Amino acid sequence: MSTVGYGGGYGGGFGVEMLDYHIIIKGLDKDRRGTYKGACLFFAVFPMIPKYFKSLHILRGLGMVVIMLCHLSAMEDKYTVYRFMQPVWNLGNFVLDLFFMLSGFVILFTSWDSLHKGFAGWRVYMLRRFIRVYPVYWIVCSVSLLLYWLIPGTARPHMFEWEHIVRSYTLISQEAWPITLVAWTLVLEVFFYLVFSVGYFVPRKLLWVGAVVWAAFVFAMNTWWPDEGNAYASVFHTMFALEFMAGAFMAWLVFTYPALIVRWRKEMAGLCVFWLVAVYFALPLLGEYWRVIWFGGIVFFLFLACIGYEMHRPALFARRRLVLLGDASYSLYLTHLMVMNGLVLVVQTLWDSQFVAVHVVLGAGILAGCMVYGMVHYMWLERPLLRAARRYCGV
Repeated sequence: MSTVGYGGGYGGGFGVEMLDYHIIIKGLDKDRRGTYKGACLFFAVFPMIPKYFKSLHILRGLGMVVIMLCHLSAMEDKYTVYRFMQPVWNLGNFVLDLFFMLSGFVILFTSWDSLHKGFAGWRVYMLRRFIRVYPVYWIVCSVSLLLYWLIPGTARPHMFEWEHIVRSYTLISQEAWPITLVAWTLVLEVFFYLVFSVGYFVPRKLLWVGAVVWAAFVFAMNTWWPDEGNAYASVFHTMFALEFMAGAFMAWLVFTYPALIVRWRKEMAGLCVFWLVAVYFALPLLGEYWRVIWFGGIVFFLFLACIGYEMHRPALFARRRLVLLGDASYSLYLTHLMVMNGLVLVVQTLWDSQFVAVHVVLGAGILAGCMVYGMVHYMWLERPLLRAARRYCGV
């Protein structure tokens, strides 16, 4: 089922809400004598699948705000005596799970109609992923490298080694942190994109076999080849791959059983709350191995609930500003640490006060500055650059 379909409304005097549906009507068959087989029309009704889900964009934008608060908490811990934002830190781990699962969902959701096209589809997919990730990242990475060179004492010892620079720009795994610190997640994303690209050469109905093999490989890596600082082992063994696959599985559910997702939206929301409460009490006992699975469960049911509610009533998530925040999340993610560090240096130079009110106001100002810069970066650089690159490449 594609996103192209009949958009019809149904309403009446029985309190039925206005909904968008795919409506498939099968005509009556006639036998040779001209009489009808069957007494009535047989019809099937499916929820309308949008081109993209605004609810997930909103979650991504809100998640980006949490990430900025977490990094602001680290700044607070380093430069002040206060620990007001320490509780936010655990939410940052949860948001990482949200981002990786959302990435898997988006990849399969946007590639669903082209998976059967073989090399031609693979080529378009790889171009789109390259354009989406690298051009904007290269600009931010270059600015970061320039700032490290201009500001004494900020660069790490290996920062200007050629191998480190090449690995940072190409997003190849390495033992050291990349030039742009947050790019460690992009290293994993690029690896996931490459693994997913194999699906273009596999029949769509057999994709689940590839997912099972990949999941088994991840578990085997964690069991027999644990990560001991090896740059490549850290990529192959990451449990975030399971969340990427879970996101892709959700996209498959959307295309295959949209009506069930709408029907069970309340149950999904209830399971999300139940899972959240269970994790709250089990959190002190969770190691990194199981943490991803537990937090991933919360995100899984949260996404399904949001998708179900949006297909049931799209107006619930018609919040343009929040959707725009989600659209700008990549720019916010890449630039916020750079802006945050710069503003902290300015604050340290101009203010030397430990008053609580001053601390709160400056923290809010730094957060606002990061958001404003990220939004401007998105609207004036990322969005025009993406449009121009896609137009040039014909994708």
